[in-house]
Amino acid sequence: MTDLLKTINPATRIETEADARAVARASSIALWLSAARYAVTTASLAANYGSVRTLAAAQAEAMGAAVSVDMVAYGIVAGPAIIAVVEIAAGLWQWKRPGVVVPIIWLFLIAYGLFEFVRQGASFGGMGLITTALMLICGVLHISGLRGANALGKFRDAQAY
Repeated sequence: MTDLLKTINPATRIETEADARAVARASSIALWLSAARYAVTTASLAANYGSVRTLAAAQAEAMGAAVSVDMVAYGIVAGPAIIAVVEIAAGLWQWKRPGVVVPIIWLFLIAYGLFEFVRQGASFGGMGLITTALMLICGVLHISGLRGANALGKFRDAQAY
């Protein structure tokens, strides 16, 4: 438990290459948490497909005759599943080859998501609160991952000389 807390703490001291690798992997944990959220969302949408179809009918009507209701409903359900698969793959990549690119990309995506959430006036009650809290937790984990990846790069550079 102590090692996990050290790994996810963005202010932890990084003294060795092993510490840097462990802290860099915090970004993977964030990606897998977010993928789990999207998997739950997909399951919820699939279980409530009738409501999704009603929403899809309204969206298809707004898009015009070229789009079918089933195509829009499928996109609403499949979208979170595709995002979950991408996040699982990025998490595996970050776990095996810790670097700065993955945490930076997802930090920008989290910042954009939070900005849009507030801009649209979304509710912070119920699922909005859970989503916001999870995004903030993932942001902290990505910051830890970025710090660890930077330190890991410095350790590797020092070994090269």
